[in-house]
Amino acid sequence: MDIDEVLEKIGDFGPSQRKIYYLVSLSHLWMSTIVLSPSFIGLDPGWSCVPMVEESNQLHVTDSHNKCRYYEQGSCTPEYSTEFTSIVTQWNLICDKSSLPNLSQSGFFFGLLIGAWVFGTITDMIGRRKVYFMSTLFGAVFSVLSGLAPGFYFFVLFRIVFAFFSIGIGLGSYSIFMEITGISQRTFAGLAVHVFSAVGYVVLAVTAYLIRDWRALSVVTGLTGFLFLLLWRVVPESPRWLLVQGRGEEAREVLGRLARGNGTQLPAAELKKPPRTRGEKVSMLYLFRGRSIRQRTVVLVISWFTNCMVYFALAMSTGSLGGNRYISFSLSALMDIPAMVVTYFSLDRVGRKWIHGGFLLVGGSGCLAWTVLHLLGTRSFGRKWKLHVFGTLITKGAWVVVCK
Repeated sequence: MDIDEVLEKIGDFGPSQRKIYYLVSLSHLWMSTIVLSPSFIGLDPGWSCVPMVEESNQLHVTDSHNKCRYYEQGSCTPEYSTEFTSIVTQWNLICDKSSLPNLSQSGFFFGLLIGAWVFGTITDMIGRRKVYFMSTLFGAVFSVLSGLAPGFYFFVLFRIVFAFFSIGIGLGSYSIFMEITGISQRTFAGLAVHVFSAVGYVVLAVTAYLIRDWRALSVVTGLTGFLFLLLWRVVPESPRWLLVQGRGEEAREVLGRLARGNGTQLPAAELKKPPRTRGEKVSMLYLFRGRSIRQRTVVLVISWFTNCMVYFALAMSTGSLGGNRYISFSLSALMDIPAMVVTYFSLDRVGRKWIHGGFLLVGGSGCLAWTVLHLLGTRSFGRKWKLHVFGTLITKGAWVVVCK
């Protein structure tokens, strides 16, 4: 009896699996509060140029061209709005340094890139559970350190390291709950976890509204991660991974615990070991061997690149649209939820190819319309915001499809 047949007998998504699923998925909520935190801690609250000597009152200017000119000449010092603090106010990332906050987020995605390469291998070597908890520990540590950074480049470094370990958190947790979920419920499990991310973005906006100091905000969100270490005794190793490693007794023990929690009995039949690929060692080069799989790999890579670029660009630019940045950010994030609902009910009926292509086409059209309005100088916040939210919704739908 293979493991999918066992899961069907003991419960595809019973109380045991649901408990593990929802608890582990909360770590995706936590990660979301850190991934997009630069949307708040990287903002420029606005500043004016304060003269360095009293007789230079004429230098007290607020228009961007003149104040930067005087500031770079050393004729004045910046005086920031007291609405909130950020890395901009902390290290004077203005004028010729105004692009540096974006550099920090570019570094973050570089960390994701390296993490994806490393943890894709490590997760198969040492197990999903160890990777998840190790990454959670170090992710929490470096998230807190980013809020205590003595300088901007230390901040960037700590963000990069957190991003690296966030891949381990995401990959480890996703593998754990998907591999204890039966076939009939995997589509739901794979999509519903994104709802936790959407809620995490809302939690970030609320927390940023309540905590206006960037260091305190970073430390508070980072410390939250340590709570997930308490799940060590609750979250099991993947029984599928244990079987592949030849640890059948441990796999039966995990499945037996799930069965008892579901009020069912574990079948006495021997567990079949999941087949390997003809016993050969498989690397990423396998994806480029045949013409068909090579074409699909290239298409998916381009799709992933496009989805990531557009989705995170939309998510991080919400605060610059005008209006209340906290409400705009929250409403934009909540658009992820209808995207999940539409995808869930249409994925198996229409098919991934058509749904994904349609989302990309419609979402791209919405983004182009927003760009045209911007180039034409349209100042209507309502029109721009609606197109922005629409683009976010559709792009998230495309993201979810390519993830699944």
